[in-house]
Amino acid sequence: MSLYEGILIGVIQGITEWLPISSEGLITSIASLGFEHTFKQAVSLSIWLHLGTAFAAAFSFRRHLLQLLKDFIQDRESSKELGMLITAVLISGMIGFPLLLLIREVQLTEGAGDVTMILIGSFMVISGFVQRYRRNSIANVTRQDLSIIDVTILGIAQGLAVMPGLSRSGLTVSVLLLRGLEQQKAITISYIISIPAALGAAVYIGITDGLFLSAINLLAGFVAFVSGLFTIRIVLGFAKQLNISKLLIWIGFMMVFAAIPFLAVRLYLA
Repeated sequence: MSLYEGILIGVIQGITEWLPISSEGLITSIASLGFEHTFKQAVSLSIWLHLGTAFAAAFSFRRHLLQLLKDFIQDRESSKELGMLITAVLISGMIGFPLLLLIREVQLTEGAGDVTMILIGSFMVISGFVQRYRRNSIANVTRQDLSIIDVTILGIAQGLAVMPGLSRSGLTVSVLLLRGLEQQKAITISYIISIPAALGAAVYIGITDGLFLSAINLLAGFVAFVSGLFTIRIVLGFAKQLNISKLLIWIGFMMVFAAIPFLAVRLYLA
């Protein structure tokens, strides 16, 4: 991989990881079709780049993470949130890690992920319009009030998002919004639970595939970190401007329109 290619995919990862677009699917497609990587190499590279965006999330939410740790040490009631987040991460790991190993060895069709994105996105749009015209909006649930069922669904969504074509942020934010969380809280939780999962997967790939040894791979991860910092700030600011119905509609349309071109290309090449 050339210096230019490393910078390009780093920027793409840093931007798309925090949008309802499949960063893994996009980078896998670019690396395999444009840079002539094998499918396994392309998937490994797309996972590796999550190292940069995981550090971007950790830096952006460092105060929140420190507060969670402080509450846990002081045994406050609000430390329940940390237990919820850990549960979601463990569930996502139980699903996502075996799926990651399978995807790297078997060239699964990304079309299934694209179709799923279109269906979920369409449901999000419909839900947004229904929510917009309902007299009473979804209840504003606090993070501490999330049930084990909510956390289980959240963990499953993040675990399945390892499949190229599925958007991790799109799926997890959608789950939380539909469960009634205020939009900025939903985005914050989605980004925070991505940190340990992304770090674990990226470190595993970096060690097993030797990606730590490449200066260009390290540069790509750093570029993903820097561009990720800016994107997180923009997305959080954007979320403040929208009510929950508009955010549901926006995320839904983004998921649909991001998946359609990839599905069309794959059907054309089939």
